[in-house]
Amino acid sequence: MDLYQMTIKMPALAAPAVENLLMEADFDGLQWQDDYATKQVAVTVYATTKQTLQTKSTILQPQIDRLLEFGINPHPFKIEIKPVNGKWKTNWEASYQAERITKFLTIAPTWSDYEPMPNSDERVIRLDPGMSFGTGTHPTTKLALQALETVLRGQETVFDVGCGSGVLSIAARSLGALQIVAGDNDPIAVAATQRNFANNPVMKLNHQVKQQSLLTEQDQLADVIVANMLAEVLLLLIPQVNDHLTATGKFILAGIYVDQLAKVTTALNQQHLKIEQTLTRGKWYALIASKEQR
Repeated sequence: MDLYQMTIKMPALAAPAVENLLMEADFDGLQWQDDYATKQVAVTVYATTKQTLQTKSTILQPQIDRLLEFGINPHPFKIEIKPVNGKWKTNWEASYQAERITKFLTIAPTWSDYEPMPNSDERVIRLDPGMSFGTGTHPTTKLALQALETVLRGQETVFDVGCGSGVLSIAARSLGALQIVAGDNDPIAVAATQRNFANNPVMKLNHQVKQQSLLTEQDQLADVIVANMLAEVLLLLIPQVNDHLTATGKFILAGIYVDQLAKVTTALNQQHLKIEQTLTRGKWYALIASKEQR
């Protein structure tokens, strides 16, 4: 497998905002390096094709520039893309091991021979972390997986909005969901989801993968809608949820940083969506909401 890396160097004060942008671009497994003397940081992400990183870089550069509009100075920043060869590549692959994420869910890289213990309730999701999309280890992904484990009882129809790597879809099916509809407006994400579905036999039947914007092209109802994305995008999604969620359905929102929680909560209240449960990891939040019964 070929491997490429993209490194972004920036002032340390801009790092949290840039991390959010990388999250929105469906990167996780970020590697950070600090230079305390210069107050600069560098973050590195990986992909199996140079084109993937070049495409993401083209999108990220103007977004980083626009941080100035929010009072965050990202300059000077530099983006560098280069191949990873030899020992570094071997070490990178070796750094990804199977990891138990929730009570029932374990995520393992596709090259791992990890198997669950016989007669256990453990489900293994196999992902290729070299595809630039989430490996399932970021706090927001863990929160979304935990929320799915909380609400799914079996036989549900699940919409995975902004599917990225497809990890939430695979988890939902592994936890008993009957039908999966995974959607993303990024064709690279759609392709990544399809490849990860192919690596997980549980995804052989009853799923759709669509290139679409949020829920605008959905014409059916879901028992569970799950979205792991930045709050700014969740705020666009929330007004669409009532028309696509069953009367007793659950809406899972992950990717909410602490400073955006109030905005998201207000938006849910305005749409008569009641928060049933709040999950946290550090400064990241996930919410489980449902329709208010009128």
